[in-house]
Amino acid sequence: MGSGLGTSSILAATIVRALAEMAGVPLTDAALTDEVMRLEQRMTTGGGWQDQVGGIYAAAKLTTSGPGARQRLRVEPIAWSAEREREFSDRLVLYNTGLQRMAKNLLRQVVGSYLAREAATLQVLHGIKTLAVEMAFAMRDGEWDYLGSLLDRHWELNQVLDPHTTNAPINHV
Repeated sequence: MGSGLGTSSILAATIVRALAEMAGVPLTDAALTDEVMRLEQRMTTGGGWQDQVGGIYAAAKLTTSGPGARQRLRVEPIAWSAEREREFSDRLVLYNTGLQRMAKNLLRQVVGSYLAREAATLQVLHGIKTLAVEMAFAMRDGEWDYLGSLLDRHWELNQVLDPHTTNAPINHV
């Protein structure tokens, strides 16, 4: 809990999928995504808007949604070769920051700023959206240095949205 990896949403997806299979109810990935979104909102965890996509849909992907409360997620796999995927995996490092936070708290802050139309929040969210598309292209094309610079920029924008994104040990690295 609080890992920032969407694990509560992925666990919810696993349980909902298992229950559906046990009941003999066919459930597409899109329907499962919607069910998890509803479940997490009912549980007031604040999560579930897109985190479950990481575990439901295989491989690397770009996920987008339209505006509004009714989220229609569009999942586009990154079209890359097995070699390109290996190159990426060779460069990937997962680092435990030791930070724990509930999505609900962060989302409350970000959504509040968004609804208040705070200029800084709107600019950051637009920047993050643009970066995601650029990252997908960089991953597809194997432009690893460029991807690294995009990730650096994303990290900077995350810190604008939430100054508690980092801590002294992370800043020291």
